[in-house]
Amino acid sequence: MSTEADQRRLLVEAAENGMLVVDAAGIIELANAQAERVFGYAPGALRGRSVAMLECPALDPASDPLFDRAESVDPIVASLNGGGVAARCADGSTVRVDVQVQKLSGVSGGLALFLVSDRREPRVSPV
Repeated sequence: MSTEADQRRLLVEAAENGMLVVDAAGIIELANAQAERVFGYAPGALRGRSVAMLECPALDPASDPLFDRAESVDPIVASLNGGGVAARCADGSTVRVDVQVQKLSGVSGGLALFLVSDRREPRVSPV
């Protein structure tokens, strides 16, 4: 029988977008497989590290004004002229991503959820 934590983990891993949960200090508390894939990191390599290593202001609570404006009700989308924002991959290359940020209400520590969509992958519209 699975626990509630196991069920949550499965939901996070099943998400279409990359997901990062980042604390107010900019430390990555959670990164799902999709986020690791977008940025080229091995499983588990992002957790506990500073989001600043991705060199993407839209992902960094310390440098992003979107984080201060993000409310727990309406996600804010960061994009540059519809072409996404740049972030640094594990191999040093740059990837363009769309980022949505939403502060998580009801948790301590100022956690925020960042949804990351890889701009390199075309979206398929449901029929």
